[in-house]
Amino acid sequence: MNELFEISIYHYLFVGIFLVLTGIFGTVISKNIFKVLISLVLMFSGIILNFAVFSAYNFSEPYKGSIFALFIIALVTLQIAVGTALTINIYKFKKNTDTDTIGELKG
Repeated sequence: MNELFEISIYHYLFVGIFLVLTGIFGTVISKNIFKVLISLVLMFSGIILNFAVFSAYNFSEPYKGSIFALFIIALVTLQIAVGTALTINIYKFKKNTDTDTIGELKG
């Protein structure tokens, strides 16, 4: 009965891959910049989860994946801060956050 409820590395990897694929799908489909940023956060969350799982299950160098995951968390935080600031400035000038209308190079 314990084998039925045992969580292995494959369960974590499945959740990580699901997060990455959901983020890719949301990035491709959505037209709002804020939704694209949230989808990018989902993608990076899946990547961070995979690094943390590989770090937890690798006994020869247990902290290498965790340090890399912390580095990715710092980069994602900076990306969201800069992306949100750019989106707010674009909204001030264009009064719109749709990716289709922002991509045009008309004044």
